[in-house]
This record gives sequence, structure tokens and C-alpha cells, in this order.
Amino acid sequence: MRLKEFITEGDGVSTNNLLYVLQALRSETDQIRVDNLIKMVRKQPGSEMFNVDLLQTAKTNDSRVKNIITDIKNNEDGVPYVYFKQYNDDTSVVPDTADQSALNSVPTTSDQSTVTLMAKRARARRD
Repeated sequence: MRLKEFITEGDGVSTNNLLYVLQALRSETDQIRVDNLIKMVRKQPGSEMFNVDLLQTAKTNDSRVKNIITDIKNNEDGVPYVYFKQYNDDTSVVPDTADQSALNSVPTTSDQSTVTLMAKRARARRD
């Protein structure tokens, strides 16, 4: 077996780990440096060989990654960044207009603060 075939077989694990990291980052920021993203994905078990080429391939071929990443491009200083779609830009999370209950169920302030506290606790346990 050639090395390229071996790495290709492991792309599923790398893509799943990439999705996990992207979803976590998307809720916190709208962009991240490519090298920092790669380091974060490499920390996940099974993704030690993750690199820029696999990131580009995932963005091109995987619709789940396309739904999270807007673009991968250099900023004004020439540093490559990954830009995320914001939740309001993502048409896949907009409820069907036939489901009016989903449109009318806006969380109250106490619900929002509860969710925020839960997210902070979960993030603290991961670190």
C-alpha cells in the first residue's frame, strides 16, 4: 500500500475532526488563521497528518464543510485565514415557513443566559 492510499483512507476521521473543530470555532469567531486551525485539528486523535491540502479538499468535496466555511484566503497582510458563515447566513438552519411555531419561539433572556453558562462550562471542561 502506498502512503497516499493510507492517508486517503483516514480522511473520514480527519474530516469529522475538522467538522468538530469548525463547529466549535464558528460559535466563537468569524475567522481563524489557517495554521491555527490545522494545529487544533491535529490535536484530535486520528488527525495528526491533517494539512492545508486536506482542508482545501474537504472544503471542495464535503457539503458539511461548505456549509460552515465561506472562504479560505489571505488577509491584507498575506496571512491565510478561514472565514466562517454566520448562522444567519446559513440557509440550512432557517426553519420551513410552514413551521410557524419554530419562528415564534424566540428564547427569553433567562434561556439565553442559561445556554451561555452551559456553553462556558462545557468549554472550560474541554480546556
